[in-house]
Amino acid sequence: MESCRHLEGVFYPLDLEIMEQALDAALQTVKAHHVIDARGEEELRSFMGHKLTAIAKVYGVSDAATLRGRLLGEIPLPSSPDFPLGVLTEH
Repeated sequence: MESCRHLEGVFYPLDLEIMEQALDAALQTVKAHHVIDARGEEELRSFMGHKLTAIAKVYGVSDAATLRGRLLGEIPLPSSPDFPLGVLTEH
């Protein structure tokens, strides 16, 4: 739970575990469609982690699949100027 460690005390340990699973699954979904280098992956993980935290605060933590779906629905598409990475290469 390294990427959610700063949230200890804000969420229950089980919630953090579920959030980590959702974040990992969402990141894998994005990586399945776009080539991301190691530096870009860390930047994307951080960006998505912040979005996921906001989602969990608003909607609560239910299950990883629901959080993953909400997270993927909230992040801008890679073609958007709001996406945190400068350049992605489509597969």
